[in-house]
Amino acid sequence: MSMPTLSLSQQAKQRIALREAFLQSCNWADSERQPLNQDASFRQYTRLCQTDSSTLLMDAPPPERPVGDFAQLATHLLQLGVRAPKVTGRDDKNGFLLL
Repeated sequence: MSMPTLSLSQQAKQRIALREAFLQSCNWADSERQPLNQDASFRQYTRLCQTDSSTLLMDAPPPERPVGDFAQLATHLLQLGVRAPKVTGRDDKNGFLLL
């Protein structure tokens, strides 16, 4: 028996709920949000701002490119002394990173 297919609207609502849960778990749910221009990839980026800090949300819906690969590479580059984004929050299963 196959799983029911979600409509595009249902998928979007589900993605929003996952994103909000991730931001809540990282204490960024109440941040001001500034979507950044999209490039040719499937990823979406949003600048998150709070009173005294800011971060970048990478939203990369699985399974296209696991965010864990990006996080591991960034950590490795930082350990080598190369400038790279510092990952401050991650949800590998759902494809979210805070940079």
